[in-house]
Amino acid sequence: MYRVYLVALLLAFSGYAGTPASTEIDHLIDYVDQSGCTFIRNGSKSDAHAAAAHLRMKYRFAHGRIKTAEQFIQHIASQSSTTGEPYLVECADQKRQESGPWLRKELERTRAARR
Repeated sequence: MYRVYLVALLLAFSGYAGTPASTEIDHLIDYVDQSGCTFIRNGSKSDAHAAAAHLRMKYRFAHGRIKTAEQFIQHIASQSSTTGEPYLVECADQKRQESGPWLRKELERTRAARR
């Protein structure tokens, strides 16, 4: 039991949890999850929840190497790490688009809203 508290305390002071970058990345993943859009990865369509789960998994795997929301978008959320194919997003009343610019627009919007 004490180990759990010790790990939580160490994470809190290590800069891992709650950093501005991790907060922005969590927001972007939540944005995907709640978007209601269809995501296309390597030619296969998935719903927003499955896409968010995939991004969470990739982020956990590469977390130590990702320091900013921009790096998250570029290295995790824009293309397949296996094939290099861009991820695509289909949202209601919008044309199909690449996920990178779509997420950058949301990042810019949230940063502007905080000012």
